[in-house]
Amino acid sequence: MRVYSLNELFRLTRNQLFDLHAEIVAELSKLPEPSADRHLAFANLRLIRQVLAKLAIIPH
Repeated sequence: MRVYSLNELFRLTRNQLFDLHAEIVAELSKLPEPSADRHLAFANLRLIRQVLAKLAIIPH
């Protein structure tokens, strides 16, 4: 699983963030329960939600 930085995620559009979130969620079912990749997937999802939350409060 690739790790995304906050800087990378902030460069994406809302639609790209939602697509990436959906892609990671779909991959979760293929990852073994106790694995580093699964842990990274959850960390990426958490970062994506953080970015989406911050984008929601930034006036356009």
